[in-house]
Amino acid sequence: TEIYFIVLLLAFIALGVVIDAASGKNLRQRYFHKGFLVDALYAGTALSHVLQSLIMVPAIVATNGLLDRTVPWLKIPGLELTNPVLAFFVAKFVFDFFQYWAHRIYHENVYLWQFHRIHHSCEQLNSFAALRSSILEDTLSAVVFAVIFYAISNAPPHPLMLLLLFNAL
Repeated sequence: TEIYFIVLLLAFIALGVVIDAASGKNLRQRYFHKGFLVDALYAGTALSHVLQSLIMVPAIVATNGLLDRTVPWLKIPGLELTNPVLAFFVAKFVFDFFQYWAHRIYHENVYLWQFHRIHHSCEQLNSFAALRSSILEDTLSAVVFAVIFYAISNAPPHPLMLLLLFNAL
């Protein structure tokens, strides 16, 4: 898995550099500045799935179990997604829609902005800048989305967990 992570990280850097070079961006300015190491740290954390595996996935499983015990009526009847592939694609579509609106709410709410501003703290954009985020923001978003996915899918949380593990790619 270490080789996979290193290859993925290098591929991510290479893709960003190629895209930036092709679009005429100043590579020295984007990739050789003091904030790049911070960006690389956030990207390494996101791409290694450590936080997703240790915090977000258990939070989703716990949320799903709590919902099953306390509000089973929240599930919308007739929306049983028994096909795991279909459930994954529904989760991806709904997750992207949710992410857009969650991002807007993080900007507009003074309390949520305190967590979200890390995402906008990069002074020089590069291929890693989008991966800067607070683990609290990521976990809160994952738990809220788990509730939404629970209500609309009647499916176990496995497609959602898979989506979260590969969403950084």
